[in-house]
Amino acid sequence: MRNKLRTVVRKSAHEVSERLPAELKGHVRDYFKTHQDGVLAQAVKLAGYRLPEAKTSQTGPGLLVDPAYVGTTYGEGELFSVLALENSVLRSRLFEALDQIDSLNAASDEAEGSQEAEAASSSSEEEDTAPEPRILTKNYLEDQLRSHSKRHLVVANEYPDVGKEYGNGFVHRRVRYYQEAGIDVDVVVVNPSLERRIYEYDGVRVLVGHGPELNEILHQEDYLSVSAHFLNEVMWQHFEEHLPNISLHVFLHGYECDRWIRRIFNLTAGTALERGIDRTLRLQRFWKKVTEHPHQPTSYIFVSQWWRDAVSEDMERVFPASRSAIIHNFIDTEVFNYVPKDASQRFKLLWVRSAANRKYGNDIAIDILKALSKTKYWDQVEATIIGDGTHFHEFEEQLGKFSNVTIEQRFVSQQEVADLHKTHGILLVPSRLDSQGVSRDEAMSSGLVPVTNLVTAIPEFVDESCAVVAGAESAEELARGIVKLFANPELFLKMSQAASERASSQCGGHVTVVQEIEQMGLSPEAEGE
Repeated sequence: MRNKLRTVVRKSAHEVSERLPAELKGHVRDYFKTHQDGVLAQAVKLAGYRLPEAKTSQTGPGLLVDPAYVGTTYGEGELFSVLALENSVLRSRLFEALDQIDSLNAASDEAEGSQEAEAASSSSEEEDTAPEPRILTKNYLEDQLRSHSKRHLVVANEYPDVGKEYGNGFVHRRVRYYQEAGIDVDVVVVNPSLERRIYEYDGVRVLVGHGPELNEILHQEDYLSVSAHFLNEVMWQHFEEHLPNISLHVFLHGYECDRWIRRIFNLTAGTALERGIDRTLRLQRFWKKVTEHPHQPTSYIFVSQWWRDAVSEDMERVFPASRSAIIHNFIDTEVFNYVPKDASQRFKLLWVRSAANRKYGNDIAIDILKALSKTKYWDQVEATIIGDGTHFHEFEEQLGKFSNVTIEQRFVSQQEVADLHKTHGILLVPSRLDSQGVSRDEAMSSGLVPVTNLVTAIPEFVDESCAVVAGAESAEELARGIVKLFANPELFLKMSQAASERASSQCGGHVTVVQEIEQMGLSPEAEGE
């Protein structure tokens, strides 16, 4: 069985590499050649199966289930048909049953609704001291500026605040750009786990509610268009009655519409796998409801072509071409402006991002620095690591012994990130999953040469002319690419400028947010519409 699987792996590597550009073929072949046994060894502990004599070390985020786990009497064609077709039928039956349950629950809730409302209003243990949704929404709107004819509503699951600046910062940057373009913008956060309130952040007033506030603001205010980031069931519930009368544009970023397999590297126990699959089924059912609604969103906006394809496969949905658009996330080229680098900055390496999960490849970054520590250039290297998250402690544990590695566990503001870009030349930004990669593109705009893996959507935003790239999980190859820059200052300077030009031309506001404004009917040409 092991030899048969090894043959399949070699054949797959050859087939995949032949479909890739010439410069990438070697990456794929080398990866399978180097990691062949390790890939075979990744029998699914989560499913309770292990190949004989399988090693436990992780060589990558992939997941390989031996066909014998399903059965030994099926041919290859039969095996695939069993899994794919049975899964499709079972999912269809499950969704039908859940729809029936929802209908029964809705009828029951309606019958008991008045009793529950009375009990809630008379409860002496009510902790929510904010005004009722109608009053809170009215208070928000009364103090909002109305200086332009165009008014737009942004709805998100969270928004930046003092001390929580990481909360969808890319949504805030869009809002500021909309404002500068002469659009009045209201912002509503729908999140039942947050305190209901009104606050201001960096010139933007934000209404935080649990859902009814969204319903109220759509009743109380007319909007030319509405955009939703990280659309979920709570938002949709309060959007639904307004759908015939609003122009709704849904941005699909990642977490709200991906399949569990995309994040297999974060699943460490059987229960996590089960929760991941359950969540996928809920998401698939939710997006089925959205895309089949008679008044579905006016448009679906994806941040990359790969992500559009991936979401369609993950959610098993066809997003209508006439309603779909690909618009990259906005990079503020004024904040992340290009200042020509000095050749000496090629030895100054920066890692600044969350280490909340393995998606961001902090372990790959550690392996890159370990590999560099064995080279003749190590004494010239100055590495700065700043961030936070579940796995951040690993930097200190594995790299703390090096005096030329500075490790700071803390939050970094947008402006400080931009300042750090000015003093460094290379960004360590390995990845296992990116629908785009905003932090990478911001650094490129500043002139840093990114060091990253050619996985998921990343090849749409970088190539060897402006980045150090390698295949999945390949820390050693990325380290070799950095050494090449150490040895060739002219190449570093050339790639630095190319990185900035690529980020600006592909993700600057003039080609991203301008497209969004046009897509949502907010452009000057739409003034009279």
